Amino acid sequence: MICTVIGRELPAARNWSFSVTPGSVHDFQGTYLLQSTVLALVFTGYGFSAVGHLSPAVVLALTLTLYAAQLWLSSAWMRTHAYGPVEWWLRAATNLTIPACKRPGSRHHG
Repeated sequence: MICTVIGRELPAARNWSFSVTPGSVHDFQGTYLLQSTVLALVFTGYGFSAVGHLSPAVVLALTLTLYAAQLWLSSAWMRTHAYGPVEWWLRAATNLTIPACKRPGSRHHG
């Protein structure tokens, strides 16, 4: 993957790459919705109304912390589940069936 900014290739980005393996993209909908919901509650009048009250450094720290927590939560979820929660509900609604929740061969500790 080559990154470009205003039509110019970034030399440092030549070695950047990412891997999307089967089953690794299933929680994107849930991650997006969770991030949007949490940040909307923090910054809008529906929640803490923090827009304009936090410094850019605090906003950056908050968003990076939320992102790291979401990566950890999503990774932990996808180790034992076949789909993310949002995708599971979408599959159930569109296929009119109850999809398997757990990944085959996974063990639930709880």
